[in-house]
Order: sequence, then structure tokens, then C-alpha cells
Amino acid sequence: MLKRIIAVPGDSFDVKDSLGGMWWVNHKPVLDPSGNPLRIPPNRKGMVLMYVRQFKGLLPEGMVLVSASQSHMHDSSLFGPIPIKQLLGKAIPAPELGP
Repeated sequence: MLKRIIAVPGDSFDVKDSLGGMWWVNHKPVLDPSGNPLRIPPNRKGMVLMYVRQFKGLLPEGMVLVSASQSHMHDSSLFGPIPIKQLLGKAIPAPELGP
């Protein structure tokens, strides 16, 4: 599965429910590759808010948040922060993905 890392250790994270359930990282909205706000599916907002409270809005050492390309896919809005040790493969900067 291809996932996009949207937050790394030490980043602050939150969901802005008043703005349609958008991911916010380091006090800025997270945008998808098209430049649109990355929204959390309505049925997952409660889970994300639970992770925000659990980690006090700060991503702990050794953890990342990942996003899927489609809202119904498995990502951190479903299973929360994941340990970096569980990542497989290599990181590819978005510009290298091409059209």
C-alpha cells in the first residue's frame, strides 16, 4: 500500500471540525496533492480526536501519521499514529511521482 506521510515526530496535529473535518499539522491545513484540504471522513473524526487527546496534539517520537489517497482507505484517520519501525520501502518525494 502506498501511503503519504503527513506528520513526523514532534509535529503538532489536530482536526478542525468547524472547517469540515480537516487535518491540521503544525497549525496549517494539510493539502492533498491537488492542493485541496485533506478531509477526514465524518465517521472517523471521533477516532482522530481521540488520538489528539491521547497524544496531547503532539506526535510522539518514533511515530508518523499517514494518509491514503482516498477517504475510504486505511490510514491514520482509522488506526492512528503508526510506529516508524512498521514502515516498509522507501520515501519518494511527491514531485518524483510525476503525472
